[in-house]
Amino acid sequence: MVKLVNRAKMKVASGGAGTLTLGTACDGYQTFAAAGVTDQDKLRYTITDGNDWEIGIGTYTASGTTLARAPTESSNSGNAITCGSGAEIFVTMAAEDFTGNVAPQFLTTPPLRLELDIDGSSAVTLNAKAYDESGFPLHYSWDAYTTGSNTIYDSGSLPPQIASAPTIDQSTGVYSIVGSSSPSNAGNINFRVKSSDGVMTATHYTTLVLEFGYNLSGATYANKSFDVSAKEPSPRGLAFSVDGSSMYIVGSTNDRVYQYTLSTAFDVTTAQYSTAKSVSAQASTPFEIRFSSDGYHMYVLCSTNNRIYQYDSPTAFNANSADYELTFDPTANATDPFGFCLSEDGSRLLVVSKSQKAIYQYNLSVDFVLSSAAYSGNSLDVSSQMNNPISATLSVSGTKLFVLDNGNSVVFQYQMSQANDLSTATYSNKSFSLTGQGTGSRQTVEFSTDGSSMYIMDLTNDKIWQYTT
Repeated sequence: MVKLVNRAKMKVASGGAGTLTLGTACDGYQTFAAAGVTDQDKLRYTITDGNDWEIGIGTYTASGTTLARAPTESSNSGNAITCGSGAEIFVTMAAEDFTGNVAPQFLTTPPLRLELDIDGSSAVTLNAKAYDESGFPLHYSWDAYTTGSNTIYDSGSLPPQIASAPTIDQSTGVYSIVGSSSPSNAGNINFRVKSSDGVMTATHYTTLVLEFGYNLSGATYANKSFDVSAKEPSPRGLAFSVDGSSMYIVGSTNDRVYQYTLSTAFDVTTAQYSTAKSVSAQASTPFEIRFSSDGYHMYVLCSTNNRIYQYDSPTAFNANSADYELTFDPTANATDPFGFCLSEDGSRLLVVSKSQKAIYQYNLSVDFVLSSAAYSGNSLDVSSQMNNPISATLSVSGTKLFVLDNGNSVVFQYQMSQANDLSTATYSNKSFSLTGQGTGSRQTVEFSTDGSSMYIMDLTNDKIWQYTT
């Protein structure tokens, strides 16, 4: 649409019936340039010259201060009027600017989620290029808000996840956004991009994610481990409560879930045995254990019959009070399931098939309830990176996936442009070798809630290894 500005009215210096040369501002008004009109902007104008008048679309040229005219209606039967010395021209609007005008359209839909860099200086880009069907110039802007809050952020009041005001290339619609380097600012922000033709505005919401940890590039051994052989000589699965105060293991010898209390959250060296829950009636050889993020659902994978069993508890993260609820069979797609994980919101289940060298995605119509799971049609082939995928886990944001290769004792990192959607997953070219802690059959990969620590269950050495990420 045409560009709109306030109080822009000028005298016509010359031009007659053609391109006009603009003179000075009329009394009480300002020049087009002072009002914000820039070179090659298109304007809706009105010319008055005595009883003669003309409405049209003009193209402004800053050099020489001229306006090329394209009349749409006039007192001269719709043709250009011949302007005399008393003619005046001003920026206005016409009825057609409101009638039938549609909002600009994005050429490429901006992403639903975008992960920010965490160094406080590197920018990520968001492409929001749009077009106007009438060919009028567009103006891009933004604001942001946190879900559940009435606070609206903009360049004068930045959300904590952003280190500096985003820059916008007004010719390409590309936003450059720098994330905060402070872990205290971690979280998500709803970032709204806007493209306006002066009257109508197209908007799109992108969730900006500022997430620390969950980065294999910076992983190191934390010099912390925990021996589980006193309870389970064949440890396979590992899980933690959301707050890190409880740890759970399963193994293929005793068919029990062992629960430990950690006096220091997510520090395995502070683990003390608490209680145990037998799952032998369902999972005679448990290989993997996971919990829902709210702690009221416990899941155990049995390698004997390739089923995942769901247990529900009235008390969050209390394995001993969990009762068997239902069974899920993934083998119609994942024929050889060795590991699995759930998304933070409980809407997705990912199952690792070792022999197929792939991860399969199931969508849950009822959050955290496996009986509502249906294969989504999405899978991730990991054979280019590994031969024996055995375990997988997601970051809290759902934008990072980690897969453990049992054969080479390596963890591989993948990125998803849309949270918990395997169809958008790509290998991040990031991996971490676990052989610094010797040889062994690694079984499970898990992270602390904030992603600052990674844990590996080692079947050969009966140990949990802790790493800093």
